Amino acid sequence: MEQRYRLFIFEYNENIVEALQEIIGESHNFLIKNFLTHGEDELKNLDVYPDLILFNAHDDRDMDFFSTVIVKYFSEASVLLMISGEHEKKITSMPVFKKIHVLYKPVPINLLFDSIIHASGELNTFDKKEIVLGKGIINFQDKSLKNNFGKKIYLTDKEILLIKSLFEENPNSLTKNQLLQKIWGYADNVKTSTLETHIYRLRKKCRDVLENDSLIIFENGGYRIKF
Repeated sequence: MEQRYRLFIFEYNENIVEALQEIIGESHNFLIKNFLTHGEDELKNLDVYPDLILFNAHDDRDMDFFSTVIVKYFSEASVLLMISGEHEKKITSMPVFKKIHVLYKPVPINLLFDSIIHASGELNTFDKKEIVLGKGIINFQDKSLKNNFGKKIYLTDKEILLIKSLFEENPNSLTKNQLLQKIWGYADNVKTSTLETHIYRLRKKCRDVLENDSLIIFENGGYRIKF
């Protein structure tokens, strides 16, 4: 029996919603719930949690709703965020989700459909609860790093996503642009030191707990994790 994914669609345009329902409903296993208005009251008493969210941001109010209310209730979901170029700068303060994909409008309906299918295919690509890293263990459930002597510290959401991303690609590496897009949702060639700052802090934590700061290495134009 194929798994059915819960897809929440936040979209004002009923024609787009109906088109997606028709295309997706015919051949793919999605349980779709539509939200034609963006209000917090409708989300408070939900008894289901989405696997995937499609959110179309039309204006600054929508972006604010997304970065406050949506992340408040659904931070563990994967997200497809549709934005226009004028909102690109707001991505630099993007909240934490399990995974986020940014789509720049206008988005053809076939591309939107393909993006939903691709994002749903990623949902079960990583199911490990912990991995051994150097002389310690990273626990993805409580977001901790612990050495063999019991010393334990906690990692940030972005640090966990960074380790997961590198682990999934191992032994291959990921470029700076690939990591910025995958973890932060940045467009290609954005000038930022966000990644370098996070890797510096993560290496420092590895040094403090595992006595090794060379577990994340840079070679051949990309980053990879060294076990």
